[in-house]
Amino acid sequence: MYVELSAEDCRDRARACFAEAVAEPDETRREHHLRDGEMWMSRWRFWTPTNAPADYVSEGATRAA
Repeated sequence: MYVELSAEDCRDRARACFAEAVAEPDETRREHHLRDGEMWMSRWRFWTPTNAPADYVSEGATRAA
């Protein structure tokens, strides 16, 4: 099941990626986390209701929430 992400969701994901990058000792993995964080920041900056990104959530996760 897909759910639309809000602007706040995108910003939170960016922050999580940047936190992982700071904690990552491997330079290649750190760069990967930084790129992901920049992607999520871009989605946050340009978020509108008509272009909200979607994310897959398993059925079990939706029932638990």
